[in-house]
Amino acid sequence: EPLVLKPRVTETVSSHKKRRCCPDDVLVGSDEQQVIVPDLPEIYVISANRTVSSMLNDAKAVFNDKPVHVFVQDSKLLADDLPGGVDKGLKAAKKRLDNVSTVILAKNAKTAEYIVNTSIDWFDTPTKQVPAIKYTMELVSSDGVKIGEWTEVVHQTEGDRSWW
Repeated sequence: EPLVLKPRVTETVSSHKKRRCCPDDVLVGSDEQQVIVPDLPEIYVISANRTVSSMLNDAKAVFNDKPVHVFVQDSKLLADDLPGGVDKGLKAAKKRLDNVSTVILAKNAKTAEYIVNTSIDWFDTPTKQVPAIKYTMELVSSDGVKIGEWTEVVHQTEGDRSWW
């Protein structure tokens, strides 16, 4: 399996407890180091907006003529340890599609003419210097014909905590 860098935050957690025998201001306990996966909703919002833009540009035949009913499925996570905030990307994609005059968001897949599937996974960058996320959006007709697939890779900027 290739080495894929993943953002992690090391946090010091205090497990101090008061003891009956000690004065109130004296705490007894140790500090522990915990590695947590941070919430990074901005990476999903950036990715969702970019992939929706690409989809709208490339699939003009679907979206230009008449209003179409589109259902956006919940995102499929291909790794268990992705940063939190995936729901923000899904909301951003829905909002972006809802602002298109020829798109009507469907409440379920049965009433939709097209279905948008998204999947999210870690991306193995060639330099292995920064973590990266691969966000894939697929447009499928209601009868199962794949219209297109768009992928956006967003990575953390070297020497910075921002993602682009």
